[in-house]
Amino acid sequence: VSTRLLILYREFYMSKNKTVWVLEDDPDIGDVIELLLEEEGYDVKVFETIQSLQQSIDTNKADLFVMDVMLPDGNGFDVCENIKSNGNLQHIPVIMMSASAKFTQVSKTWLKVP
Repeated sequence: VSTRLLILYREFYMSKNKTVWVLEDDPDIGDVIELLLEEEGYDVKVFETIQSLQQSIDTNKADLFVMDVMLPDGNGFDVCENIKSNGNLQHIPVIMMSASAKFTQVSKTWLKVP
C-alpha cells in the first residue's frame, strides 16, 4: 500500500511542472544539475551569469532557485538577498551551493554565527 501511495504522490507532485532556476557559471556543473532535476520531472532553466538571470526574473516564474555563491559577475549571496527583499519573489525558496566557499563563510553570512 505505501508503495502505491508514494507513486500516486509522486505523479501528482510532478504533474505540477515545478520550475527550478539554476544560477551556475560552470557549464558542466549546470548540465549535471539540469539533468538530475529534469529526471525528477522538474522544468529547469540554467543561467551562467547574474545578468542573464536578472533579465528573465520579471518575465518568468521560478518555483525554486538554486545558485552558486561565487559567480563571474557577482556574488550569489547578494542575488539571494535581492530575491528575498523583493515582495514578488521573497516566497520562493533559495538553495545556495558552492564548491569553494567554506562553511564558516556561509554560516557567518546567513546563519549569523558569532
